[in-house]
Amino acid sequence: GIDDRKNYLNVLLGSDIARSQQAPPLRSDAQFLAEVGQRYLQQQFLVSARSALPVSATARQPEVERSIWKGGDGTASRAETRTRSGRTRPFAEMSGSFLRIFRMVVLAAALTGLPMQVVAASQKDLVAVFVLDTGIKSSFVEGPVRGDEETRVDHGSIVAKVLRQSTPSAEVISIAVVNPVSGQVDIGRYYKALGTVLDFMKANPDRRVVVNMSFGGKFYTEEEKILIGRLADAGAILVAAAGNIPDGNPNFPAAFDGVIGVGDATPRGKEARSNFGSHVHICASGRDFLQENNFFSVTSFEVAGTSIASARVAGMIARILEFNPNLSTLEILNVIRRHADPIKDPLFDQGLLGSGLIDYGPTLREVAASSPSQRDRVFKKRIALGVAVLL
Repeated sequence: GIDDRKNYLNVLLGSDIARSQQAPPLRSDAQFLAEVGQRYLQQQFLVSARSALPVSATARQPEVERSIWKGGDGTASRAETRTRSGRTRPFAEMSGSFLRIFRMVVLAAALTGLPMQVVAASQKDLVAVFVLDTGIKSSFVEGPVRGDEETRVDHGSIVAKVLRQSTPSAEVISIAVVNPVSGQVDIGRYYKALGTVLDFMKANPDRRVVVNMSFGGKFYTEEEKILIGRLADAGAILVAAAGNIPDGNPNFPAAFDGVIGVGDATPRGKEARSNFGSHVHICASGRDFLQENNFFSVTSFEVAGTSIASARVAGMIARILEFNPNLSTLEILNVIRRHADPIKDPLFDQGLLGSGLIDYGPTLREVAASSPSQRDRVFKKRIALGVAVLL
């Protein structure tokens, strides 16, 4: 009967209900069950019973007046909130509200993906992008930049700016190997730069490195081949322009093993200036419109060529590594190839434009979904939910 259920619930929910049963006036079964429901919600979910269940028309809750927690003599007193009915609530009872707020904050952090953002931010610091080119004007490139500086915007600055569009947080490190006047590569500086990158990787084994080389030629030396091979074996992601002479002949360093050669194309076909051939692994748009902000004017200009396409791919790879720094060159190239768009060009059908045109969005989404940071996010979300329930 209802009396037996009352006794059973009294044992489960504590002596407060039992004591209240002894105090007149006697309550109806409906009132008793309403109180049992309120107690259950308070103990199981830390939810205010007054907000969870309807309150009878005769049960008027007193309004709260808040004041500084001090005694009459000005000294700190027992923390309490006084109501107009004259009753006081101890601070321990009031702390339930703060506990509920804290629980909601934990839940919000879990549900909005805060752990993923924290993990991703720490991984961004691991990616360093070396731009082997002319020096760069850091104020034009923006973001984290160091290395060889130029006072004017030149080829290296343009390449770094395009690269920056794809990876706003990566550290760009400039090494000047190209003469800004003649546009020719200084071979001695070039070899030294490759050694500098290798030394950097040895000194920073936890950082991932991308190297962009928007230059090339038809010939190579054995020393260059050895240095490129060492960098590739050490885990550097090497990206190079396929060249702006469309003769189909290999262009180095793009044609070296371990280097990703990049051509210039659109969905409608290869750009007329872009090279093609078996050394082209992937294509990207080689056209962009940039602006240089001066004190009193803004200079706008168009840039084009495989140098721009190479920088775009290098920036995309740096962004991929921010999500998953454990990927190898081949794994990165494979995920880019999976989402590459076909090019309406007979050369593409012959396999001379690589796997097609990069598609930034789907590629990044796949990498982000399978990255360690995403798995961390799911794990930490479950932990946060568990903690919130325990609270």
